[in-house]
Amino acid sequence: MSEFGGRLVGNEIVEDPYPFYARLRRDSPVWPVPDTDAVLVSTWDLVAEAASRVEDFSNNFRHALFSQDDGTVGVLNLGSGGAPDVFAGADPPAHTIHRKLFLPALAQKKMELLEGEVSALADELLDRLLAEDHADAATGLANPLPIRVITERVIGFHDPDVAQTQRWVFGGSRMMGGRLRLDEIAAVGEEVGGMLPWVAQRRGDRRPRRCPVPSGSHVHADGPRRRRRRDDHQPDRQCDPHPGRAPLAPGRTAR
Repeated sequence: MSEFGGRLVGNEIVEDPYPFYARLRRDSPVWPVPDTDAVLVSTWDLVAEAASRVEDFSNNFRHALFSQDDGTVGVLNLGSGGAPDVFAGADPPAHTIHRKLFLPALAQKKMELLEGEVSALADELLDRLLAEDHADAATGLANPLPIRVITERVIGFHDPDVAQTQRWVFGGSRMMGGRLRLDEIAAVGEEVGGMLPWVAQRRGDRRPRRCPVPSGSHVHADGPRRRRRRDDHQPDRQCDPHPGRAPLAPGRTAR
């Protein structure tokens, strides 16, 4: 490993990290971050190797990066009481089980069947934007559209609070981004923690949920699929009364 000096100051590289990445790949593809027990791996082959060594490195969320008072990156030990070890934070064989629960709902054919509903929702959001003199496409379209599709159409939650769900999602990303101070991580963590009780409450809801697969669409294993039309949209169709039982969650850490 070549010598690679300097501190890791998040604010100095966040706007344009690529020169920093290039130096890492050239001079120190496996770089111990100064004054921490973290190691940054920066080449494709080495990242792939680390990801495949599940006996040495874990997906479990046991550490988080944070910004120290001087702007350098520190490592916070979350201990065993951190985020649930689910899906992205799980190791095999549990991770394999979680994939089998999640991925069928996100298969390409099922996503194609949602095209009409997603287009109708996008039209609804765009109509609101176009009715304003000035509008922000990110806050009015790009952010709420995927959240509403996942919560309403894929998972099937009843009456989700889109704004609150967005705060939880963005809060989880901020916690793992390494740019928050310790006091900020504590505040964001308290807010994000409200997601699990909300999900638990919705899991106990026995009302029939809206089915994400439209009734006007059919998939045939041995024949062509009829293209779904916009007028096939049936928002009130119901299916399984119990939302999916798949566990929910918010890089890798050394074992």
